[in-house]
Amino acid sequence: EAAGYRVRIPRGQGCCGALAWHYGDPDAARHLLRRNLRAFAGGERPIVVTAAGCGAALREAGEWLERNDPDRAGAGRLARRVRDLSEALDERASNLRWRPIDLSVSYQDACHLKQVQGVSEPPRRLLRSIPSLDLRETDEAPNCCGSAGIYSFLEPEVGARLAKETLAAHIQPGVSRIVTSNAGCLLHLRLRARGEGRRIGVLHTAELLDMALDDEPSGRSPTAGRCS
Repeated sequence: EAAGYRVRIPRGQGCCGALAWHYGDPDAARHLLRRNLRAFAGGERPIVVTAAGCGAALREAGEWLERNDPDRAGAGRLARRVRDLSEALDERASNLRWRPIDLSVSYQDACHLKQVQGVSEPPRRLLRSIPSLDLRETDEAPNCCGSAGIYSFLEPEVGARLAKETLAAHIQPGVSRIVTSNAGCLLHLRLRARGEGRRIGVLHTAELLDMALDDEPSGRSPTAGRCS
């Protein structure tokens, strides 16, 4: 809303079905997809998603259904409407007003956002626009933090090793927070950091943006658009 969107939260929506799909239960995943097709039916407004794993699943929704499935066309239309939160905010970044945040943070690329959805620069641009925020980058982190949907449950030893390597790469001198755009990555890294006794916070991108958002009215009317 601060960026100028009129936000609607449709009733009847639920789990995107990604975890069921990863587990090899396509019937359950398709059932959940059909429920969301009904909830988001009508219109062409963007569907804004805050979890990279869910966004990736919804963008692939058309591929979950057989070619002769009557819902396949609707799933394809839904997939084309999906936008990550960072994309939606980046498009209207000029409407946002920030207050200084004196933190040093390291940004972690969630696999489902960068590698599946191809979204990398929008969250970085938003974070760089926050006054006084010190955004760090690292090339030492593995491509995956080890969460990967349900991978950390199916292969806990490998998942834990990848999380340990990810934390080690991102914990640089002065860095107090790791920022990520996926709920799975966030929970996985938080749990691993706690287990290792590391004094590092892990935040969702939306949490940090909310901390930095200046809620004082600016006296100008933002460009309006609709999204769900």
